[in-house]
Amino acid sequence: MSALEYDDKNLQKLIEALQPKERAKALRKAMREEAKKVAERVKSAIKDEVKTANADLLRGVRAQVYKGKTAGFKVTVAPKRLGKNAQGTAAKGYHLNRWKKRKPVLLWLSLGMTKTSDRHTRGGGRRKEHRTGAHKARRFMSVAGASMDGTVRKDLATAVVENLVKISREYGGR
Repeated sequence: MSALEYDDKNLQKLIEALQPKERAKALRKAMREEAKKVAERVKSAIKDEVKTANADLLRGVRAQVYKGKTAGFKVTVAPKRLGKNAQGTAAKGYHLNRWKKRKPVLLWLSLGMTKTSDRHTRGGGRRKEHRTGAHKARRFMSVAGASMDGTVRKDLATAVVENLVKISREYGGR
C-alpha cells in the first residue's frame, strides 16, 4: 500500500496571489456557511428535545461569525442585549409572553432552572407565595456540538478552498 501524497503548491500560490481583503472575504464566507449548518443542526436538536418547539423559539438560535483579526464562529441561544423598544430581528432570542414582555426562554431551556418561589403584589396587598417549579436543562447544544464536531473541520477546509478558487476567478484568475 503506497502512502498518499498531497501537493498544495498551487493552493499556496493562489493564496499568495490574492489580496488580504480577498482572502479574508473567502474565509468569512466559508465560516458563515458552516455556521449556518451548525445552527440548523441545533434547531433540529431543539425540535427533538422540546415537543412544543415553534418558529418563535427556533428564531433564537444565532450564528455569529467573528469580525476582525479573529477567524471563527459561534452558535448560541443567548439573546442579544437590547433596548426597551427593540423589534424585529433585534429581538431574536426572546419570546414575547402574554403580557408583552420579552423573556429568554431558549436560554432558560438550555441551562435549566432551579425551584423558586414567587410572591405577587396586587393593589397594595400581598398574595400567598407559591412555587414556580423547576426545569431540567435540555442539552441540545452539546448534542448538536458532539454530532457536528468531526464534520465541521473537514467541511470548513473544503469550503475555504472552494471560496478561494471562486474569488480568484472573480478577480481574473484561472
